[in-house]
Amino acid sequence: MIRDFIVPDLSTVKVKSWDRLGASESWVILGAPEDQMAMGAYVCEIAPGKSIKPQKHLYEEIVYVLRGSGVTTVWNEGEKPLTFEWKRGSTFSPPINAWHQHFNRSGTEPVRYVAGVPHIHTGVYAKRIGLQQKQSAIARPCAH
Repeated sequence: MIRDFIVPDLSTVKVKSWDRLGASESWVILGAPEDQMAMGAYVCEIAPGKSIKPQKHLYEEIVYVLRGSGVTTVWNEGEKPLTFEWKRGSTFSPPINAWHQHFNRSGTEPVRYVAGVPHIHTGVYAKRIGLQQKQSAIARPCAH
């Protein structure tokens, strides 16, 4: 985890395996540790030809693609999945509380993206009010 006021280059942030996503990541918290308005984000790297695990959350997430290209599949239970493409420089936000899964379609280079999440999810305030993120362990993975 990086906790600072500035990160000079997100493309060089060291990442490590994160089981929840099934990919490599590093948290980045911008602001003072006691600052309730600190911005939270994570840098994620998806290996060539791989994907993250299906996920959904009750907060907004804004994704900016730093390197590579791929697709994201989005679905709600009982509805037809929708898939869209993205590449370096793309910005998107999966719908709140919808299942989604990011895929690296390259067989040779990793994808790297940064995802911004609300401060209430990452900050001191979340601890004060006892807010906890709950993830379902059951999802319908999509094949690509």
